Amino acid sequence: MANLGGKIDPKSSGDRIAKGRPLERDDTVSDRQSKRHCIRDDDVVYQPKTKETRDAYEAMLGLIQQHLGGLPLNIVSGAADEILALLNNDAVNNPEKKLEIQKLLKPIPEEMNQVFDQLVSFGKLITDFGVAVEFEEDEEDSDSDIDHDEELQETGDVQVVAGEGTSLNVQDIDAYWLQRETSIEREENLLKSLYEAARRLKDRTVADGDLESGWFKGQRQMLDLESLAFVQGGLLMANTTCVLPPGFYRSRGEGYDELNVPWVSKKVDINEKLVKITEMPAWAQPAFKGMQQLNSVQSKVYETALFKEDNILLCAPTGAGKTNVAMLTILQQIGFNKKDDGTYNHGNYKIVYVTPMKALVTEVVSNLSYRLKDYGVTVKELSGDQSLSGKEIEEAQIIVTTPEKWDIITRKSSDTQLVRLVIIDEIHLLHDNRGPVLESIVARTLRQIETTKENIRLVGLSATLPNYEDVALFLRVDLKKGLFKFDRSYRPVPLGQQYIGISVKEPLQKFQMMNDLCYQKVVAGAGKHQVLIFVHSRNETAKTAKAILETAMANDTLSRFLKEDSASREVLQSQIELIKNGDLKKLLPCGFAIHHAGLARGDREIVEALFGEGHVQVLVSTETLAWSVNLHAHTVIIKGTEVYNPEKGAWMELTPLDVMQMLGHAGRPQYDQYGEGKVDVTDLGRIASYNCVSHGTIATYNEHLKPTMGDIDLYHLLSLSEEFKYVTVGPDEKMELTKLLDRVTVPIKETLEEPSAKINVLLQAYISQLKLESLSLTSDMVFIGQNAGRLVRALYEIVLKRGWVQLSEKALKMRIGVVGAITSWNFPLAMITRKVGPALASGCTVVIKPSQLMPLTALAAAEFALQAGAPVRYDFRLEPCIPPGSLV
Repeated sequence: MANLGGKIDPKSSGDRIAKGRPLERDDTVSDRQSKRHCIRDDDVVYQPKTKETRDAYEAMLGLIQQHLGGLPLNIVSGAADEILALLNNDAVNNPEKKLEIQKLLKPIPEEMNQVFDQLVSFGKLITDFGVAVEFEEDEEDSDSDIDHDEELQETGDVQVVAGEGTSLNVQDIDAYWLQRETSIEREENLLKSLYEAARRLKDRTVADGDLESGWFKGQRQMLDLESLAFVQGGLLMANTTCVLPPGFYRSRGEGYDELNVPWVSKKVDINEKLVKITEMPAWAQPAFKGMQQLNSVQSKVYETALFKEDNILLCAPTGAGKTNVAMLTILQQIGFNKKDDGTYNHGNYKIVYVTPMKALVTEVVSNLSYRLKDYGVTVKELSGDQSLSGKEIEEAQIIVTTPEKWDIITRKSSDTQLVRLVIIDEIHLLHDNRGPVLESIVARTLRQIETTKENIRLVGLSATLPNYEDVALFLRVDLKKGLFKFDRSYRPVPLGQQYIGISVKEPLQKFQMMNDLCYQKVVAGAGKHQVLIFVHSRNETAKTAKAILETAMANDTLSRFLKEDSASREVLQSQIELIKNGDLKKLLPCGFAIHHAGLARGDREIVEALFGEGHVQVLVSTETLAWSVNLHAHTVIIKGTEVYNPEKGAWMELTPLDVMQMLGHAGRPQYDQYGEGKVDVTDLGRIASYNCVSHGTIATYNEHLKPTMGDIDLYHLLSLSEEFKYVTVGPDEKMELTKLLDRVTVPIKETLEEPSAKINVLLQAYISQLKLESLSLTSDMVFIGQNAGRLVRALYEIVLKRGWVQLSEKALKMRIGVVGAITSWNFPLAMITRKVGPALASGCTVVIKPSQLMPLTALAAAEFALQAGAPVRYDFRLEPCIPPGSLV
């Protein structure tokens, strides 16, 4: 053993460290990864054959995606194939090529030359376009075959001719050779059969003995959770036959078929007595200020909702006033706690209002707070955007929440003891991916009723359900007293529907046909009625509005939307200076507008006001407006039925719930004997349940967690979570991911071919609040960021349970980074931009005590703030009474 004493220079430690990107992965990737990519590339015509052409093709897809907007990969690939075919056509000169590409991509005129040059350069690098795809044998399989042949050639007794099979020695063959060979084979088969029969007999004997002795009763049984998953969700078609409403008719056009469902006349019963607000108890009237009477649906449910405690299932069309029925049940609970002196004892009850979307939660909170302010009721929001402390939950009488949030709360029974009323809005979500969550909420509520012997009223509000009796029985509703069902004739404004199926197969042509049909439907009502168009990405809002506007200008129909002497034109012109979005500025003077969550709040409010007042004729919006803003139009168009689902990492069909919610904006007024199962919960199981983490993810953490892990390993482990199993790397995303890879702070081991690398990159981009260009990357980043909070919390709790102090500290910092988007590398600047800046602007004095892990001192951060334009009147200096390193 050699002595190394004195031979090691401490200064040379780490002198060979090299910073660089991960090594390229071999082309022979695992079957799992190749299958995941094949899922996304089914409709792609051109398939690159080399790494160089693949890189160029993916760069081209990224460029095309920027100009077409957030569209499915098959449409972008179709456009790329068409551009490649055009670039390789020698019969077409460059000006004509540029013109055709301009028609296809519609880039900004100033950028057209640059875009064309980039596409030409990519096209030159793609040298195998148009080459027939050869299905060659896998290299690994061919190598193994060669090795096998070589082994056969080395055998001694049998003569082998390479490539010709095995030859026999002629002297061995006599008159009984075949008999001997068949006898040997027969004996082997007989012995095999006997062994199999003996094994089965032995197993049966053992099983019978176990049953007689009762051994099986004490054994745990494995439950396959994957087989119980509701995979189909809202796309499950339970009906074997589809019956269309009476009076429907079909029409056919070139490249499409159209199915028309006529509207149903509103049902009017002259003998029906409607409940007037003045006939209601005096204490209940303040909740219905401004109303004269209840409508037909509300009047029929009035007695049961306000004066009884029966569970209710109300199935009625959109716009029939189900919210007021919910208000009646809330008033029933408030009135039950009314004192003799007219005051209310609000500490004896809690009401939970479950609604499917975060945007709807905010709207319901605002509505209930306004209508119940005279009763002194406190209404609180509990959603992904707004969490509540234990004290806030205790102080609130009404909690408006989403199914997922209340599912987590009900797992800990301490917060639900005072609940007396649970209202589930849109309960037809049972036929959706979130259906199991609602089932859990109802099951836990019923279990609480059984254990505490205290009644909790269940109220379900739904659109028309085909199996409403089944849902009513699930909610323990008395079918004679609490079940109310109303058909389409009770809709306040009759709704006609048209469903257009495009028969064109080629994806790009289908997309262009969709634009043409959208224009035809819009122009049919131009100048007569307002039109609301729903699309499925932010970029597509402006693209669709511009496409309709340009087609109207080409066909000289623009004046139909907004006349020259119209008063609305002056109103629109007066608002242009207040608009920040460039696309919206160009569209607004022509009576067009766009709306999505990416617009500045001021822009959204202006658009909502202008459309609500009738000045904007055509509004193109994402589906967020369908759930959040109470705007309605005579005609509603849903352009396309595919939306990007970041959880699945693919474009999925819209669920019927989404479709009906969007169509609801058309003309809506105002708006054995018994079995026993046991589940033994471990600490890991409890952590998984409380944090709503899948068992597969917990198993992964349990397997890979080591006390010596660092930040790199923790981020990598988080990226292996089962919740992200559908996140894949699209060929149109690699160019932007490559740019992001150079900007991440925590190094990444894998190449961008691995989905875990993409997850890691997007998580760090989410923490740094970077803005991305690609729709799919943006959606994936938001999805990863929203789920990472509970995943890293579960990771931290596991480490904490194991008592690994150093790793616990790292996991805690990681949790703070994910949840608060503040880490050791961006703490000072993040604090200035998000906390200090607004505080200084409001005149507050701010003291910053930076962490020792900060890469910048507070003074350096202050310098950056001044360079970035912080007002000079604020004095950044160190005070004597403040410890060094702190900033006032």
